[in-house]
Amino acid sequence: MNMTIQLSIKDKILAALKEACDESAGLQKVLDKKVKLKSDGALYCLNQIWVPLKGDVRTLIMDKAHKSKYFV
Repeated sequence: MNMTIQLSIKDKILAALKEACDESAGLQKVLDKKVKLKSDGALYCLNQIWVPLKGDVRTLIMDKAHKSKYFV
């Protein structure tokens, strides 16, 4: 029996964040004053989760927002 487990959006954000941070180690030095690493492992800028460009997570979020009947 084949089973596909889909990662949650937050898991995808965290995976893309790790990839982005690995590639640009200097990111934290530049944004240290505005960006905070919280206990959940995600980066936050002004109390909003930072969604990196890696992994097409932004596209996924926008697609889900546009398909939702609720206002995001």
